Amino acid sequence: MALSLNKSFAAAGGAIAFPDDESRRLVRTVGGPLIFSGPVQPPMLGAILATAALHRTPEIADRQELLRSRIRLFNRQVRAARLPLVTESESPIRFVGAGVASVA
Repeated sequence: MALSLNKSFAAAGGAIAFPDDESRRLVRTVGGPLIFSGPVQPPMLGAILATAALHRTPEIADRQELLRSRIRLFNRQVRAARLPLVTESESPIRFVGAGVASVA
């Protein structure tokens, strides 16, 4: 499984989780030039470690529920204000249509 550490982890880079040691060994052996672009900068590495630690605790469920409730509130407020929400999903990334660049 490949994942981004950019938006939801507030960091940079990505990660790959392998189902077994042999898959990890194979990718590391033959895929290096395709998957590595450079080291993660120290501040980003700190953010990655901190958010990974948070994701391993029960606190993450409470934080995710708070985020969902804020997204739902945002959706209600946008609807009430009659703003052009591009999609009414529960994704934390929101898009409000502003038309042409001069209007935006």
